[in-house]
Amino acid sequence: MKKVIISVLLSIASAAAFAAAAPTAETSKRGGIYSEYQICGTGGGCSSKQSGGVADSGKKYTLNNPFYQPQKGAFTTVTDFGYNINTIDFAISGGRWDGERGKYSGKTLSVAEHLAYGITEEVAVKALVRLASPKYSMTWNSGHPRDDQNDGPEVDLVGIGVQWRANNNQWITSLSGVYESMFGVASILYGDAKIGHKSDNTIVYGFGAATHFSWKNSLGYGVGLVNQAGDTILFTQELNVSSSTYLNIGGGVFTAFNSDWSVDGQLFYSYAQWHDQVAARLAVNFQPLKRLSLSLYGQAALIDSADKFNDSHVECKNAGDALSTPNGTAKFGNYSDLFFGLQITATF
Repeated sequence: MKKVIISVLLSIASAAAFAAAAPTAETSKRGGIYSEYQICGTGGGCSSKQSGGVADSGKKYTLNNPFYQPQKGAFTTVTDFGYNINTIDFAISGGRWDGERGKYSGKTLSVAEHLAYGITEEVAVKALVRLASPKYSMTWNSGHPRDDQNDGPEVDLVGIGVQWRANNNQWITSLSGVYESMFGVASILYGDAKIGHKSDNTIVYGFGAATHFSWKNSLGYGVGLVNQAGDTILFTQELNVSSSTYLNIGGGVFTAFNSDWSVDGQLFYSYAQWHDQVAARLAVNFQPLKRLSLSLYGQAALIDSADKFNDSHVECKNAGDALSTPNGTAKFGNYSDLFFGLQITATF
């Protein structure tokens, strides 16, 4: 219960990135992941560049394509520097804080390392480890002292998975499965499927994903903190559950402007049992070298039903005591969920 929903949100983001990470080259003899890029000059003339082989004189591959994975015998590493900001306004009815209002916020810096190795042309295995440093706070409108919890950097998530991909001249599809352990919180099974249609320098694709959490305890989960005095304050989102399943479904467009620059945009719907969300993600990618690329990305919740969640049980305890029974209820509002990050991708 001391672990908050920020960790859950980060695990979902990491699982999704884990399943999609680790690109490498596709040879032209199999039709190529990318149809020809149309390279147009300032004078209005266009020429074609094939996606080609792996010779040094050949075309650079777009390492940030959402369907990329290692070829047989190749490695890929994706280092992801992420920053997550999650905030919720609360209003309490009943219990020791009846009538209190305030804001809960969680801010987490993380570094995740994704490794992948191609077993065959179609199958790759993957591994993940993440280091996270979260900071949580509660501010109260009444002047009640601000509550803070700052946790030092620690490895909070490890995982292993496999991905299969099929590809022809027009269509590409992939299936992924991942097992993760979020230390002290949950065991996670993640699976996703993607299918895309290729046209010139663009792939239009759809995807679906499921994330199943087996919680380490059956008390439930929520947002909260252990403050500087050692007191625990929790706002539950689900009580007395041993497992939860979250679902994502959406679509995206990947476009390579040339051999250096590309963008990948997504719009998707998420079901998280206690709330629903519509979110958007955008990545801008720059590949200065043939086997190295950089990607700046951002993700934000556009619509979220958490603003209508009005049945959060408030639990509290003083330092050294056991958790109390629910002590009032809280309504949520002004829910905000933002992710920003930088990915460095290399293949060898």
